[in-house]
Amino acid sequence: MKITDIKIKGVSDIITSENYENIFDIYNDENGFYYYNLLKKVDFPLDLDASVFDYYLTKPIDTYPNISYNFYGSVVLWWIIVAANNIDNPMEQPKAGTLLKIIKPIYVSSVLSRLTEND
Repeated sequence: MKITDIKIKGVSDIITSENYENIFDIYNDENGFYYYNLLKKVDFPLDLDASVFDYYLTKPIDTYPNISYNFYGSVVLWWIIVAANNIDNPMEQPKAGTLLKIIKPIYVSSVLSRLTEND
């Protein structure tokens, strides 16, 4: 499956090679595998209105990809949740009872375009 083949419920054309790969540099290793540089810092615009967000109280079984799937219908947008909440270690499972800001699906495309413009 290619990144451009991913469809997200309620949001059209969010993940394309044009906007996703401009956020995280894509590399190709000697074995033909592609990977992203996830160490790149993504800063969300500070002027995002509070109405752009939903809020979610985490449960003991939650992971960022799971939360991403529940809100966006895709596990690949987990990094948006991590970046929007200034989480330093996305490999650590969120603690139960943590209140997360979740960008509403209708705004994800707009936020992604602003991120790539600032690159």
